[in-house]
Amino acid sequence: MKKLAAWMLCFTMALPLAACGAEPAAGSGSSGQSTPAESSVETPAESSEEAPAESSEEAPAENPADESSAPEETEDNGEEGLMEFISQLSVLAPTEDVVGTEWEFAGGMADGIEMGEEEAAQSLEAWGGMMQLRFGDEGNIQMIQGNGTMEGTYGLQEDGYLLGIVFDNAGTEIKYAGLLADVDGSVALMLFPDATGQNAIYFAQTAENAGEASGGEISEDLTNFISQLALIQPSDAIVNTGWEFSGGILGGVEMDEEMARQSLETWGGTLQVIFGEEGYVTMIQGNGTMEGTYGVTESGNTLVIVFDNEGTAVNYAGLFADVDGTVALMLFPDSTAQNVVYLTQITEG
Repeated sequence: MKKLAAWMLCFTMALPLAACGAEPAAGSGSSGQSTPAESSVETPAESSEEAPAESSEEAPAENPADESSAPEETEDNGEEGLMEFISQLSVLAPTEDVVGTEWEFAGGMADGIEMGEEEAAQSLEAWGGMMQLRFGDEGNIQMIQGNGTMEGTYGLQEDGYLLGIVFDNAGTEIKYAGLLADVDGSVALMLFPDATGQNAIYFAQTAENAGEASGGEISEDLTNFISQLALIQPSDAIVNTGWEFSGGILGGVEMDEEMARQSLETWGGTLQVIFGEEGYVTMIQGNGTMEGTYGVTESGNTLVIVFDNEGTAVNYAGLFADVDGTVALMLFPDSTAQNVVYLTQITEG
């Protein structure tokens, strides 16, 4: 289970998500767009070298497994296999603590065989370099890829330990059974697209509360990453300053020039952040604009930035640092150092 995943290649798991449309959706006080948390304007750290998928109206996302094999509908289709697989796990009962947690793709199994690292890397590339789950409140859940986002719902099944998860893909339901288990002392989330126990997607927890944008508990690698920076405390001088995309880290790998160029293309050729007065901030992409707010945390060196995407909050933690004599703005969409967006200043206040 420690091996990472790629059985979507075996299972047609490229998932061109319905949520990432080409037409911008109406944004709050903006020129209309969708956001990193939803669709046509992608969250910078969720972008990849692949262009976003087609609009949900034109190209619905493919079910990673055939819909007819959804767990809730396959009581007679190999259910003993799933029960046998589960019986070998240290199962954990889901609680309300799952709300606000974030999970990242960490492996899988296809036809009873766990994946290798090369298969996992290929699968992640097919998803645009990212595959995450985020549990919201009131039973809402998101599946996030570099190419877009699907919205869904989840609930505890009668057995008390399986989650019934249903994503909406342009009106088509994509179903999974979800299970939490203790694997070598770490909590793993497993998604089953059928009831055979031969196919599963593994996720590892990356944030205890993704909505806090690194304002709460952070991973050790992010702590180490920040400790190497020459931090600059935010001040009133950032008001009316403009910042432009200059690179970043994707999946723990520093972007080279070609990768950065391809990422910028997926954002419509432009990615800028402009800090306004009274705590307002704007994210501008070639495909549209998002409005938001920002503030400084109690530590005094971290910004909490929240963009409004049609009522859905898209959170970042922001840091200013001196990099070779130049001030850089770094945006973190989660509490790890695996995904970071770099921006350099283009206009002064």
